[in-house]
Amino acid sequence: MRGIAISPTFDGHDRVAYWRQEAPGGDLWELLIWEIRSGSIRVAMSLQKERPSGEIIWDAAGDQLIMGVRDGSGNGRIVAVDASTGKSSDIAQRPGPPRPLFADQRTLVAISGQDYEVIDMADGRTISRDRIPQYGQVGANDSGVFFGLVTAFEAASGPLYIWDARSPAMYRAEINERGTGTPLFRPRSTELLFVRGSDVWAIDYDSKLARKLIDGTTGDTPALIAFDASGEHLLFRDGRGLVLVNLRTGQQVVVKTDQSVVDPLGLVPH
Repeated sequence: MRGIAISPTFDGHDRVAYWRQEAPGGDLWELLIWEIRSGSIRVAMSLQKERPSGEIIWDAAGDQLIMGVRDGSGNGRIVAVDASTGKSSDIAQRPGPPRPLFADQRTLVAISGQDYEVIDMADGRTISRDRIPQYGQVGANDSGVFFGLVTAFEAASGPLYIWDARSPAMYRAEINERGTGTPLFRPRSTELLFVRGSDVWAIDYDSKLARKLIDGTTGDTPALIAFDASGEHLLFRDGRGLVLVNLRTGQQVVVKTDQSVVDPLGLVPH
């Protein structure tokens, strides 16, 4: 990478998008895409009178980057940038703006606090708006399935809810327990992994059945970090450091003993 990466986001395969500020306090912001395999870095978009607002996300197909930007008065817009050509287009004008969570060819889901908005990608109109619980963690997979983990100050996290993008109040599955942590969708499956105590569990949001995947033999509470694109290899952190596990064979390898607080963005296949 070139410079300090701000709000880096991995596409799940071999690209990372991130913001770079020309200089501390400077007016120029650049959106860069790092092609990991080739090592090339290119500028996809530049901002001078505006600045980034919140996270960058890849759309479900990996063709576009979606993000919020705002000016000095707080006026905001949600922008789509073609990852190949750098062509940008406004999706919607919104104060703030809200944080994008998921986008496909038809819809964008964005939240601001407890406001959950589904936006038409073609014309920026609001399709639906709902109030949701104050989730401490929210995430989505490429199929538009969401999770929300309730967290509270000085209390064990949970419950954990799963829903479809357009129906945040209709849960496909839920783990109605405290002590649930670091949920992570498994690629190429209908499973959401989560931590309970020192064990790693998975719930299938179609069948609503939960199963234990990894016994926490070390006694440490693991933190799930990332899957590879196949969904076969899982990276997590526990008291040993960074651990890579093959979920098909159960084999675990400690790949890094350093207990740095910086987490990897993802796993790139060889």
